[in-house]
Amino acid sequence: MTTQLRRAELFGTPIWQTTLPEFSPYHDKVMQAMRERWDAGLFEYHQYAFGYNTPTDIFGEESFKANPHYRVLQAGLRSACERILERREGYAKKVACQLNCIQAWIRLQTPEDKGFPWHHHIPAELSGVYFVNVPGSLPLGEGDLTFQDSQPGNIFQTSFHSVRPETGALVIFPSYLLHKPTPCPSATDWRIGVNMDAYVEWSR
Repeated sequence: MTTQLRRAELFGTPIWQTTLPEFSPYHDKVMQAMRERWDAGLFEYHQYAFGYNTPTDIFGEESFKANPHYRVLQAGLRSACERILERREGYAKKVACQLNCIQAWIRLQTPEDKGFPWHHHIPAELSGVYFVNVPGSLPLGEGDLTFQDSQPGNIFQTSFHSVRPETGALVIFPSYLLHKPTPCPSATDWRIGVNMDAYVEWSR
């Protein structure tokens, strides 16, 4: 007969969640800009990666001139990533690094979107999604951000984990982690996320 059986999790892959209240006042501005872009016919399905996406220059200087509020979002991502990197482990603790948050784009997920392939964001180090709009009252499982375990499958744990996004949430994860959004056919509005990548240059 055994005594109490205790389970310990080993080698877990971390993800991080936070909010950026300083960007909340700009949600309507972003949504209006996306509607204007849509009405002008500037969204083409699969033009940039899968689904309806803007170019990846949201954090570019030309974009900042026209949309200075994106600097607020970039600063929020940078702050969160800096805090994450402060907790790095092993030899990486001893190596200085420079963080570059230079790539971002907006994705519209419509009710007609039927699926999205598993993908990663290598060679970025950290990736994030800031949710500008998540339609309310979605059934369980719709519109989630789903991750796939990078380790081989086994009988002791599930290979998938889903995050239920909320408007105003920022989810950050290692860029190598396979992920995809789940369809949301019941949505009555767009699911709008700003996708962002942070690159790290390690000193020699």
